[in-house]
Amino acid sequence: MNLGQQLIVPNGDFYSPATLSTIENQVKLTENLVYPITTEGEKAMKADATAINGFATDLDKAAAAIYKAATDQATKNRAITKGFVATLKANRQRIISQFEEKKAERLEEVRSIVNEALDLAWDNKGVKLAFRFGEINDIKESFLTDKGNLTASTKALIENIAQSDLVWQNEIEARTMTVELACHRAGISTPFTPEYIGVVFHDPDRAVFEKSLTIMVSAEVERMEAAKAKIIAEQEAIRKKSVDDALAAQQAEANRLAQEQARAEQEEKKRIREANEKAERERLEEEARLYVNPLVERCEPNENRIAELRIMASSYRRSDYHTVAEIYESAANEIERQLDNLKEALATTEQVLEMPTLDEHAEQAAIQEALMEESIVDVPDDELVNYKPTRNDFIELVAHTYRLSTKDAEQALINAFSIF
Repeated sequence: MNLGQQLIVPNGDFYSPATLSTIENQVKLTENLVYPITTEGEKAMKADATAINGFATDLDKAAAAIYKAATDQATKNRAITKGFVATLKANRQRIISQFEEKKAERLEEVRSIVNEALDLAWDNKGVKLAFRFGEINDIKESFLTDKGNLTASTKALIENIAQSDLVWQNEIEARTMTVELACHRAGISTPFTPEYIGVVFHDPDRAVFEKSLTIMVSAEVERMEAAKAKIIAEQEAIRKKSVDDALAAQQAEANRLAQEQARAEQEEKKRIREANEKAERERLEEEARLYVNPLVERCEPNENRIAELRIMASSYRRSDYHTVAEIYESAANEIERQLDNLKEALATTEQVLEMPTLDEHAEQAAIQEALMEESIVDVPDDELVNYKPTRNDFIELVAHTYRLSTKDAEQALINAFSIF
C-alpha cells in the first residue's frame, strides 16, 4: 500500500465539513496496518511510517497557519471591540455622575431647607442647643413639592423631632430639679451633676433614674455621716492630743524645774561639802604644820617621832586628805634625814675624839660636858696632851662635815644629846 500518494493535505477550506471528512478518512488509512516479517515488508513499513510522519507534519503546519491567520484577525477584532466597550462604559459613567451630582446638589438644597425649618421649629419651641438632638439623615427629594416647598409629611416630621427634643429637655430639667431637691433634703450641700450620676441620668425610663438617684443619695448620706463621724473623731483625737501634749509639756517643765532644783540643791550641797572639806583640809593642814614645823625646826630626830608621823600620814591618806598626809610624810622624811645625818655626825665625832678608853656612858658624859661648856679656852701648844674639846669644837666639826651653818649644827647637837 503506497500511503505516500494518499496522505496529502487537501486544498480548499480547511475546516469545511468535506475537508474534515477527507482528513478523517486519511487518518483511518493509517490504522490496522500489518506487514510481513520480510525485507520487503520492513521496507514497506518504513516507507509508510515516513509517509505518516510527513502527513502529520504537513497537517499540523496547515492547521497552525490557518489558526494563526484566524487568531491575528480575532485579536484585532477584540481590540476594536474593547475600544467600543470602554467608550460605552465611560459614556454610562458620565451620565450617571452628572445625574448623581445634580441629585446631590438637589438633596443638599433639600437638606438646607429642612435644617432651616428644623432650626425654626426648635426656636419656636424654645429648645436649647444642648438638647437639639434630632436630625434627618435620609434626605429625599420627595421632601419638597415641585414648587420647592416642604411637603406636609416633612413638616410633620420636623414638628415631631422638635417636640421630642422639647419633651426630653423638659425631662432633663425636671430631673435636674429632682436631683437638687433630693440632695437638699438629704443635707448634701453640692447637688449631684449629671456626669456624677452617669448614664442613668439620661435613661429613657424615669423609674430607673429615680431608683438610682435614691440609692446614690442614701450612699452619699452614709458617706457624709461616716466622714462627719471621722472628722469628729479626728478633732477629738486632736483635742485630746493637744491636752495630752499640754499636760506632758507641763509635766516636762515641772520635771525640768524639779531637776534643775535638785541639781541646784546638789550643787549647793556639793559646794558646801567642798567648802567644808576645803576648810577641814586647810584646818588639818594648818594643824599639821603647827605640829610638825616645831619638830623640824627644833631638829628633834628620834625613831618614835618618825613612826608617829608616818602613822598619821597613812591615816590621813586613807581619809583622802592627801595634802595633810604629805605634810606629815614630808616631816617624817625630813626628821629621818636629820636623824641619819646626826647618826653619821656622832660616828664621825667619836672617831675624831679618839676616846677608846672611855666606856659608852663616860663618853657621852664627856661630850655632854663639852657641849655644856660656855666658853672656849685657849690651850697653849705645850698643853696639847691635856687639852679637852670644848662645845664650839663639836659645833665646828659638825658644821664642817655636813656643810651646815653654825646655828644649825649647834641645834642639831643639842637635839641629838637632849636625852642625856
